[in-house]
Amino acid sequence: MEMKSQVTSFLAFAAAIMAVCAGAAFAQEAAQSPNAGAQLSAPQPAPAPAINAPTPAPEGPAPKIVCPDPEFDFGEKDEDVSVEHEFVIRNEGETPLEITNVRTSCGCTAAKPKDSTVAPGSETRIAATLSLRGRQGENAKTITVMSNDPVTPNLVLTMKGVVTAPIMYEPRVLNFGKVIDDNINPQTVVLRAPKEDFEITSVTSSLDFVKAEYKELEPKRAYEISAHIDKLPTAGQQTGMLTIETTHPTRPRVMVAVYADVVGPLDISPPTIAVRYSEDPNQKITQVLRVGPGTVKEFEVKEVVVPDERVGVELMPRPQSQWLIKLIDMPCDDSLEGKELIVYTTAEQMPEVRIPFRVIKPAQPVMPAPGSLNRALSQGAAAAQRGQGVRAVQGPAFTDGAAPAPAAQAPGDKNAPQQ
Repeated sequence: MEMKSQVTSFLAFAAAIMAVCAGAAFAQEAAQSPNAGAQLSAPQPAPAPAINAPTPAPEGPAPKIVCPDPEFDFGEKDEDVSVEHEFVIRNEGETPLEITNVRTSCGCTAAKPKDSTVAPGSETRIAATLSLRGRQGENAKTITVMSNDPVTPNLVLTMKGVVTAPIMYEPRVLNFGKVIDDNINPQTVVLRAPKEDFEITSVTSSLDFVKAEYKELEPKRAYEISAHIDKLPTAGQQTGMLTIETTHPTRPRVMVAVYADVVGPLDISPPTIAVRYSEDPNQKITQVLRVGPGTVKEFEVKEVVVPDERVGVELMPRPQSQWLIKLIDMPCDDSLEGKELIVYTTAEQMPEVRIPFRVIKPAQPVMPAPGSLNRALSQGAAAAQRGQGVRAVQGPAFTDGAAPAPAAQAPGDKNAPQQ
């Protein structure tokens, strides 16, 4: 049962890696265009507020949130422990301080204030717990305390330190990136044990097209594993894991995520149209997608069908069979959830391309309340469903336009789980 749970957790992580890597490839291509950034692409998260940056002083009495030590350095810890710390929060203002919300930068961190209301001249504490499981190297996680302080409405606290593991490995993900043919460079990962000797007994891949071998770098302390694509798999995003069996007394098994975006006849970026949900009925966004050559080098986009007549479309041809599709005034409600954009092309191997929409809704805010820390983590994924289309564009309607802006962060999260 334990092994089954580990594999299930890892596959959930690998699915997340797949989406991140796909977005990163799109971002890299967009950045290479001379007009990159001129158009909106996949919705970006709101810029992080400047850490504890003050705003002009208010007129009249107001609360003032103060943390004497907003940064906690836990030093060096093993990855199998959790770090606990209490941050002192003071109200040095003249009116009651209301703590309206406490948010953490990732699910590995839990934090909650003892009191949500702090009288002038009084203080409370925010108890924070950081799980180090599956982490290695330098780590820093933040806690944002939101309050009615008009000068510092978002107070940022930090927990940081160095995490050691019985077996350290880099990189955390074997990312082959976009794969058009089987002539692609191998990807390597290096394993090191800082304290105890170990040997590798076997390396296996859950993806049948990925083969791996290993060699010793330092006697019984460091090994390099090289993975390569043995045969070209089915087109699409492929994610799996490399399982490394060892003789280490406390880490007999290490699992490394493997990702490859195998390009089919056409290359679609991004593969999913993400819309960030807003309760404002007038909120609209514009995004740009790219349809480019994969194994088919020359083709044309004949027609684009949108699932909602409120969405405008501009079709912009580019040199070397590159096509940009600009979606204008997409509503930010949930009406596009489960729908698809349909692109008709002249490519015989791929005459119809369906690109799903995904509406991203923010997590519900957790209001502070007395009691124990809330350690529950939730995961979920919205299932894509096909919808009816409204014909919008036939043939190239525009000859000018800008390349899409970067849409995702780069892959290879150093804090990915290690099983």
